Amino acid sequence: MPRITIDGKIIEAEKGETILKAAERNGIYIPRFCYHPALKISGTCRMCVVEIEKFPKLMTSCSTEVSEGMVIRTDSERVRKARKQILEFLLLNHPLDCPICDQAGECFLQNYYMDWGLYKSRFPLKDKMKKRKRFDAGKHLILDNERCVLCTRCVRFTREITGTNEISVLERGDKSYIEVDEGGINNPYSLNIADICPVGAFTSKDFRFRQRSWFLKRTESICLGCATLCPVEIHHNKGKIYRIVPSQKEHRWLCDEGRLTYHKMDRELRTAIINGNAADLPVALKKGGAIITSSLKDSSVALAGSPYLSIEDNASLAFLAQKLLEISDYTFDFVFKQEIEDGISINSDKTPNSRFLRGFARKHGMKMTELNSKLEKGKFGVFICERKTLLQFFPRIDEKTTVISFAFEPPWKTPFKNEIIFPIPSYFQKEGSFMDFKGKIKKTTPCFPASSKNISEYLREMVGGGNKANKEEEQEFITKLLSEL
Repeated sequence: MPRITIDGKIIEAEKGETILKAAERNGIYIPRFCYHPALKISGTCRMCVVEIEKFPKLMTSCSTEVSEGMVIRTDSERVRKARKQILEFLLLNHPLDCPICDQAGECFLQNYYMDWGLYKSRFPLKDKMKKRKRFDAGKHLILDNERCVLCTRCVRFTREITGTNEISVLERGDKSYIEVDEGGINNPYSLNIADICPVGAFTSKDFRFRQRSWFLKRTESICLGCATLCPVEIHHNKGKIYRIVPSQKEHRWLCDEGRLTYHKMDRELRTAIINGNAADLPVALKKGGAIITSSLKDSSVALAGSPYLSIEDNASLAFLAQKLLEISDYTFDFVFKQEIEDGISINSDKTPNSRFLRGFARKHGMKMTELNSKLEKGKFGVFICERKTLLQFFPRIDEKTTVISFAFEPPWKTPFKNEIIFPIPSYFQKEGSFMDFKGKIKKTTPCFPASSKNISEYLREMVGGGNKANKEEEQEFITKLLSEL
């Protein structure tokens, strides 16, 4: 491993590593525009230049590999002068949009000017190059060519990652600009372009002008849009989510569909629903309790887990089925084809926890085919299930069966004549463990307190657990299960 010196600090670099990576790994930040760790090196912006002993010229740290004994200075007078000149060149035609730019607070150009610029422009305002501003660049993006610094991150993203090639650079010199294909940028990962744009050229239609970045709180969590469970950062303020972006700890691309899952919080279900009409929670609990109690006498209660629920919630349902309801007609048997469809991150399985249920169902409950057969024959007076999972069952449910379901967003319409729906918190509001399609356990982190109860709490209130199935027993059951995974 080559030993090098950066700003007087002796460090061990890895063979073949670039100066920029070696410096960053050791806590030394080198400014950049075109460099991105998940894209091929371009070396076009020249912002990352450093001074290397015995080298006649300044070198780009993003493309220069380390060698034994190399002595590097990242903040010498010569380097600072070069960065100041590069910034002046980039800002020649840049518009004075900072007060209204959505990138303010996260803009590389803005930050670097405060560190290395601080000069008065020598370029006459009347001579600035005018380019196309604020135009539709696709389903989710707005492009402002005047703000662009031609780092080509967007171009490389559509060439190297999505392979869709919707973006290119046209013209030469100060007339160069980013061009978007006539159909716009509509690949399923388009919002990553707004993330990687270092300035305010590409902005997200979904987030645009909704909140200043410095007001946002950041919570590390996972995306539950499919079985990949991508790590994400949830940006929120005062009980409202404003955007979801890929985790800064892992440079993974997040699909547009996953980013927009937070909109379900705008539609949060806050009341019980009885046969399509809003109802007070005590009324719904009383009615649901009476129906379950009556059906338990005839052994006609069935329950299903859900691949949309966490490990803890499914384990809780299994425990309550065994100990509280004391029924045998319940299932956790959900099987979905799991694979990355596009070679990036979108999974063919749109449920976040079916991999866990695949193993869990071997020890708990009956086969799905057995439960379906009984449902079709109208064997049950009550069927208890999470609402999205009803898609698996509702064509088979007899019209005389009362469905008791749980949802965290307003329900889609179904042909059930008798249904009681209870609001539950989403995983933006509570912690939960999930198993991705590779078998790795990942957790959600709540952004703010839940506004409703969990499924197990509703069932306890409706049936009355007493000492028959106390919470301590249930927690022990869940803890033991998690320790075995």
